Amino acid sequence: MTLAAYQAAFARMVLSPALCVQARTEGPAALAGFELTTAECARLLHIANQPGMRITCILARANRLSALVGALPLSCELLKPQLGALVDRYWDAHPMADLQSLTAGLAFAQYLADELQAGRIAVPFAAEVLRYERAWLELQLSTHTTASPAGGHAALRELAFGFDPTPLLEALGAGQPVPDMPQGRPSTVVLDFRSDPPQTFVLQR
Repeated sequence: MTLAAYQAAFARMVLSPALCVQARTEGPAALAGFELTTAECARLLHIANQPGMRITCILARANRLSALVGALPLSCELLKPQLGALVDRYWDAHPMADLQSLTAGLAFAQYLADELQAGRIAVPFAAEVLRYERAWLELQLSTHTTASPAGGHAALRELAFGFDPTPLLEALGAGQPVPDMPQGRPSTVVLDFRSDPPQTFVLQR
């Protein structure tokens, strides 16, 4: 048996519900991209049709989704009506993505940024909220991977907004509807990771 190919195909079925559905509906053609023996393919098709496989996929999805929501809670709250479709497309394209919260969040943030740039996400304030959370994750990662970030410029980030983002961010954090129109003058949000816990300041311009 080609164990590595078999394990890779099984992992893909668990992490990509779409592939598991394809295996149930299309048979061997769904697994044609893997170098499997006839016996391995038959075994995986049998597994795909087991009731327990559905539960396994659900649990794997919940585990992966919790990592993304934990890393990008405000963006996920804002995109909630279409979040299911977004993560399905993301996992289909990146089924073996890292499950560590910081790296998983940054990878998903890049995917969302690409979707925004391509015009496939048209939710008001999505770009601004994602930019804020992405900067927060990048600073978290930086302070966890550098020897002495305290007092360094790398532990600070300034983000310019055309409005005061405080009501928007607070509403998303509380799971409440976002304001119809942003209020306040153009502002600069300062993320300061030189202290523990990190501090956030909003400066009016």
